[in-house]
Amino acid sequence: MLTSPKIMCGKEVVAEVLDPKVIFADGVKQHIIERLPKSLPEFARWVEDRVVPNDRVDIEDVLSLMSLKEYDFFAMAQKTRANLMEDDFWVKFEDDDSWQDNLKARAGYKPTPRKYIFNK
Repeated sequence: MLTSPKIMCGKEVVAEVLDPKVIFADGVKQHIIERLPKSLPEFARWVEDRVVPNDRVDIEDVLSLMSLKEYDFFAMAQKTRANLMEDDFWVKFEDDDSWQDNLKARAGYKPTPRKYIFNK
């Protein structure tokens, strides 16, 4: 496991989550920074918003598919890497987590090019 989670955009590290704040990589464009959490509590809320909600009608089926006995948004985020189809953000929890493991990559999407993430 990584010492601290990394927020990714496509294949690029855009931030590292360090208690109590999120440290952004040099040169990350402002429009990217504006969409991401700035502190550990904000990161927890952001991750929770990126997994299946606890009140979903078929939540028991989802938990079973994920091999979880009870709802735990953080465990779900680790399994899904908090990856959504709506954007290229995801969380690298483990050293060997990669873009290719994400839902969007498996669906054939290409990662956001570096020029759209960084100023230079």
